[in-house]
Amino acid sequence: MVYYFSILILALCIVMFTYNSKVNRNILYLLGFLIPIAAYGIHHHLIFFNESAFKLAIINTHGIPLYYLAGPMLYFYIRNTILDSNQLSKLDFLHFLPFIIGLTSILPYIFEDFDYKVGIAQQFIDDPNSIKTVHSHWFYPNYFNVIARPVLLLGYSIACLLIVWKYTNVKGNESPIVQRGLITKWLISLSILAFLVALLYLFMTYLFLSTQNLKKDTFNELPIGTFTGFAYAIIPVIIFIFPRILYGIPRAIQTINIPNEEEDQELPIGQPRENYLNDPLTETAERILTYFEQSKPYLNTKFSIDDIAEELNIPKHHVGYCFTNIIQTKFTTLRTDYRIAHAKRLLLSSQVDVMTMEGIGLESGFASKSSFFSVFKESTGLSPFDYMKQHKNQGAYRKFPKNHSENFNRPEVT
Repeated sequence: MVYYFSILILALCIVMFTYNSKVNRNILYLLGFLIPIAAYGIHHHLIFFNESAFKLAIINTHGIPLYYLAGPMLYFYIRNTILDSNQLSKLDFLHFLPFIIGLTSILPYIFEDFDYKVGIAQQFIDDPNSIKTVHSHWFYPNYFNVIARPVLLLGYSIACLLIVWKYTNVKGNESPIVQRGLITKWLISLSILAFLVALLYLFMTYLFLSTQNLKKDTFNELPIGTFTGFAYAIIPVIIFIFPRILYGIPRAIQTINIPNEEEDQELPIGQPRENYLNDPLTETAERILTYFEQSKPYLNTKFSIDDIAEELNIPKHHVGYCFTNIIQTKFTTLRTDYRIAHAKRLLLSSQVDVMTMEGIGLESGFASKSSFFSVFKESTGLSPFDYMKQHKNQGAYRKFPKNHSENFNRPEVT
């Protein structure tokens, strides 16, 4: 059971790296925790449930330094998620000492012939008790790693729980409203899961080392193995339960005071909604909207959400949070609304006399005439020609305004 869920965890790591790493670089620390956990599950399976010495020789001993990264990476992920940062300090590199020591200790083994490694692997498969006596390290016997791995992870998981507890009781109010409960639930779940996996492996290690001549079949039938399998099964489950977490949890320490709006007041498109007016990221949402109105980036046919993050120096997951929870309008929808509003002004100005419809579409940010016509009709119910004729007949034909911002603050929806 552990083996198959370990493979699933590795597959999820690939998906998360592909789709989330550019949005939330902090996800790399989470992967740094999950990959060693999955690799250790595979390693365990290859020793106790596998008959191929070749497969075991590939991962055996080579993975030892990797396993020492699980605890520190979990700590970095949880701490930096709370701090809304992906930076490491100089002191943080001390957490990599177990990894460096582990890597140094296996250097002689790394440069051994592969046939030698296959022989060691076959010893472990035939009699796992040989792990207690075989020496393939410089500094310490093999069984030291068997003990050190779960102990280290257990210590880090306890430290992570303390960090989350401190955040919940002291710093929680500094997080955006929508994310406060989400942060706590996700990080507590992850820390408890790490604690559980470490505790189960530590107990398994105790049984293994304290029992003389333990038979493989007897060891495999112990209930502890089933419990460990369930713990591994929970890992992908909580990832599916908290998918939004993987894109980053924005958190801001600044606070702003914005007057409350009347409950029944209808806000224009792009206006921060009343329930989020006291959200620490409301100011960021206002910066985004001001950028739309003053810089008019939507007139660029290639304008994307990445441009907002780069131009305003805002983390991309903050931008996504603002659109989803404060502005409460999709980026693509807001971009289209501004483009349509700009096209309407052009259609009802003297510019229409010297521009083609394709030119008006390109000037408004649409990549082609066909996309301009289809989106415009979907938004207004009229083609650009019909819209222009209808409003001309109503006496709406006017000169193109010199200062757009004086006449246009939010997208006009008709």
